Amino acid sequence: MVDSIIANSAIWILASLIIIAPIQTEQVSLALGEAHDISQAARVLREAESLGYIDELARLEGDRAAAEEVMSKIITLVPPNYAFSLSWSSQDGCIIGTLGGDQANLSHVAIMVSTGNQITFLDLGVREV
Repeated sequence: MVDSIIANSAIWILASLIIIAPIQTEQVSLALGEAHDISQAARVLREAESLGYIDELARLEGDRAAAEEVMSKIITLVPPNYAFSLSWSSQDGCIIGTLGGDQANLSHVAIMVSTGNQITFLDLGVREV
């Protein structure tokens, strides 16, 4: 009787592990993919800052056309195999400029851009395709 209970318990434990392992593996894989995408977005924004694009953008707060040109420069730093969305918004949420596609399923990194008049936010979302 005891051997039967132990064997039955062992079977249930193994069955549980077989069912749970693929789910956990998929979750870990998704988390690693998102972390990689976030690191790519952060890398692009760091590079844009080192090239002076962020400072240039901060000086162009009132000139949307010129701001979109600078944002286009930033987008060229995104690897070609990535979907992206770049948006620049004011502290109260008003969109100053936006480039790219749908923001769904992208991993986002936002930085603060201090202009002469206000604090704004530049948000880059990317996803490897």
